[in-house]
Amino acid sequence: MADTVKKEEDEVLEVVAPEGIYHKNDDGSQGFIKRSESTNPFNLTKEQIIQKETMVKRIMLDFPEIDEGMVDFATMFYLDNPTHFNEIQEQAKNSKEPSRYTKAISNMKKEHEELTPSGQPIPKPTLERTTNEINI
Repeated sequence: MADTVKKEEDEVLEVVAPEGIYHKNDDGSQGFIKRSESTNPFNLTKEQIIQKETMVKRIMLDFPEIDEGMVDFATMFYLDNPTHFNEIQEQAKNSKEPSRYTKAISNMKKEHEELTPSGQPIPKPTLERTTNEINI
């Protein structure tokens, strides 16, 4: 990355620089917005971050209709807590009762269900895995 931006004594910069954004305030003074720091809320290792990015890309290729942010979050949770994630999956498989999340989502769908003019629910597209030609 380049060094910090140098300026003359009375000059007010308006430039995007490696360290942030220099701008002119309303009163004519120099303003500066620091560049944000990269965050890693789950404290993943570099290898796990690469694995997460690869997994997210694969999932998004196979299921493009899923929200990428949700896939990213679930993948980070899985990589940070693999045993807890597997326990949740086992509980869901072995449970005869739907989870509270499934109940809440189905209730929300019923409340916001779109109806045809005859009053019948509009069928929603099913989530199908698509085949892709890219092998990651």
